[in-house]
Amino acid sequence: MTEFACQLNEMEFGIAPTDSRFRPDQRLMEECLWDAANLEKVRLEEKQRNSEKRWERGEEDMKSVDVLSVQSRQIYTPLWFQKGMDEIIPKTSSYKYTEKYWEQKKMKLWNMCPKIY
Repeated sequence: MTEFACQLNEMEFGIAPTDSRFRPDQRLMEECLWDAANLEKVRLEEKQRNSEKRWERGEEDMKSVDVLSVQSRQIYTPLWFQKGMDEIIPKTSSYKYTEKYWEQKKMKLWNMCPKIY
């Protein structure tokens, strides 16, 4: 890994708990613990799959998202982006950044974030 890449992944105070810099498998890779990193990556992926299945069945509290019931299906709404019509390409939808991340970071208020690690 280059010095530049390592600096990009350096921890920063006050970031969201969902920031990829908190990924335990990433930290293990940085320490060259490849086997442990791979096991942790598999564990995280399995946790995410199980969490999604529980959420789809209505068993998991997704406190960090707006959930709408549409024809008995739940729709996930991202925290920091909002879906709308694309401003450049006609009749196309895209996600636009809402600036809410920086407001939350300033207040150090992350209670709406899911525990993904």
